[in-house]
Amino acid sequence: MNLQERCAWDGGLIVACSPWDVMAAVQRHQATPEHLAARRRVSLVESNRMARMRLRTQVHAARMLRECRRAA
Repeated sequence: MNLQERCAWDGGLIVACSPWDVMAAVQRHQATPEHLAARRRVSLVESNRMARMRLRTQVHAARMLRECRRAA
């Protein structure tokens, strides 16, 4: 069992003293400001991506409606 592992979110090192300390080490790491900041950045990127997709959908619908009105 590996007792040292890099965090996938922020690249920080998670170190456990023993196999039964792994979950506690992960929880300690997840409480660090660096990890929380990385999670917030990823969350912001995802929310921005979803907002852009909604906007693109609305623009596409408006263009289709305009085309239908022109054709009529």
